[in-house]
Amino acid sequence: MKPPFETRLSFTPDALIVSVSGEVDMGTAKRLTEALEGASDRTPLVVVDLADVSFIDSSGLNALLQSQRALAERGSVLKIVVPPTGVVRRVFEIANLTEPLHVVENRDDALS
Repeated sequence: MKPPFETRLSFTPDALIVSVSGEVDMGTAKRLTEALEGASDRTPLVVVDLADVSFIDSSGLNALLQSQRALAERGSVLKIVVPPTGVVRRVFEIANLTEPLHVVENRDDALS
């Protein structure tokens, strides 16, 4: 049984943090996009923490790319936390998206 998809929002003075768990796929990618749309125009940094994500497919990557573009138009930066090992990191590496999507290894790196 796969873990349920869930997003949790938290805020720091300078950032919106979207913590994601479960699988990000065709059935859940829209919910991820909707969570990221919660960032206001005054949020300079949006961090998506995928540390508890067990799987991501191309629709999840596409949702992140589209969200990055939308946030950039509003002047916000998107950073994505993906641990340095595991299948999710490998998907970002295969798709050559670690640099374009500002992938970092942990939340501290994202907030610095």
